[in-house]
Amino acid sequence: NPADVESVEVLKDAASAAIYGSRGSSGVILVTTKKGTAEKPKYNFKYSLGTKDAYKLYDVMSTTEYVSLLYQEMAQRKLDPTVNQATNTVTDGDKAAYILENQILKGKGIDWQREIIRTGMFRNMDLSVSGGSKSVKYYLSGGYQSDEGMMNKSKFEKFNIRSKTDIDISKKIKLIVNLNPSYTKREAPSQNFTNFWRMPGWLPVYHTEETAALARTNPLQSNIKAGDYAHQRHFANLVYTGTLPDGTPWTATATPGGSAQQNPTSDINRSEVKSNDYRLQSSVELNINIAPGLNYKSLSSGYAYYNKGLTFQERNYNSDGTVNVGVFTNNSNIYLLSENTLNYVKTFKDHDVTALVGVTTERTTVNKEQTTGLDFPSDKIRTLASASQIDRTGTFGTRSEIGLNSVLGRLTYAYQSKYLFSASLRRDGSSFFGPGNKWGTFPAVSAGWVVSKEKFLRNVKAINNLKIRASYGATGNNRIVENAWINLLYGSNYPFGL
Repeated sequence: NPADVESVEVLKDAASAAIYGSRGSSGVILVTTKKGTAEKPKYNFKYSLGTKDAYKLYDVMSTTEYVSLLYQEMAQRKLDPTVNQATNTVTDGDKAAYILENQILKGKGIDWQREIIRTGMFRNMDLSVSGGSKSVKYYLSGGYQSDEGMMNKSKFEKFNIRSKTDIDISKKIKLIVNLNPSYTKREAPSQNFTNFWRMPGWLPVYHTEETAALARTNPLQSNIKAGDYAHQRHFANLVYTGTLPDGTPWTATATPGGSAQQNPTSDINRSEVKSNDYRLQSSVELNINIAPGLNYKSLSSGYAYYNKGLTFQERNYNSDGTVNVGVFTNNSNIYLLSENTLNYVKTFKDHDVTALVGVTTERTTVNKEQTTGLDFPSDKIRTLASASQIDRTGTFGTRSEIGLNSVLGRLTYAYQSKYLFSASLRRDGSSFFGPGNKWGTFPAVSAGWVVSKEKFLRNVKAINNLKIRASYGATGNNRIVENAWINLLYGSNYPFGL
């Protein structure tokens, strides 16, 4: 929850990010979350509500305006003897679309942007309480976020709870426990309508008695009736009769537009993608002061993720006669981390020394399952058990395990807080890579000079902080396809007896 963030720090160079080894090449962002303090309970509540609209819509010509301009262009061609008069940019499909728009929409085209974009409402609510005593400090928060997208049938909801408890078991032992469960629900159409405004304006949203009768002149579309969604395929290869922009009558068999394009309103209302995400982030951190300046930290962290989704397309979605389709997904991800470090801090006279050594072990298990069902008895019944058949080409399951072992060390030194030096080294062994290449080494070194602390700049009021720093560091990237170095087995379907 953004309301739980205390601060965000971006590591700016490779020397700083090198301690993160094979995952540092894309940059490192450190997020510090809020925690409790030793004082009376403090309550904080925040609520926001708002709406959002499209800043600007694309200007779209109607088919009548477009075809009329083409005829004006033809008229201008005739006035110029240098232009080839045989060139005619007006197609039979354009003429048919012009006639359709004038007969069924009175010359005013459909603006599909306005048909499927709405005013979206969003709301955020956050509640937190923090406090504690010298030995126990706590922070507890809950949040709710709701966001209606500007496109119809799109919605996002999120619920989350977070608790952080700091416990001083003794003067030398401290325990920190974090717990953060969350639930996210998403709804959206199953298609990406980035280019929906390019749909022709002559196409009506729904069939009228007139357009249904016209479509039924094609024997393949005899079942179309008024109130059905109108698609471009319903108007393909029909006989059109009407008057063109120059006043001439015209009759021909034509296809206005591309017959494969879908009615955007139908796509939205007859398809959907639903997704439910369940997450749990947790960690337990134990800090032990072994000796003056020497501290041991053991961190155990876990992240569990489960996703259940359904993509459904109703009957006759892609074309007349097609069955309804449901794609059911179940995905899970379990990440475990164990981190153990020793940190030594020593200050004597003008010298400050910090040394860190540690080992980390990580393991991630990823499961992905998908099952595709066909021909459900009703568009309202969307359970896998009700599907008449299973599409094996759209059904699969995968499981992968990813491991990362690391050793690291870092040394920093400062003299009079003016002259700074730092060096670090990390070794990562990743299961992403094959034998002989599993381990990578990531060194870093840097030196700095705080010039503003020198005597010759202490009285310069125009400069309050000036530091010169030079650094070198190596970072890596292990984000490749797992098991890419080895041959894998995949299921396949073979036809027999055909």
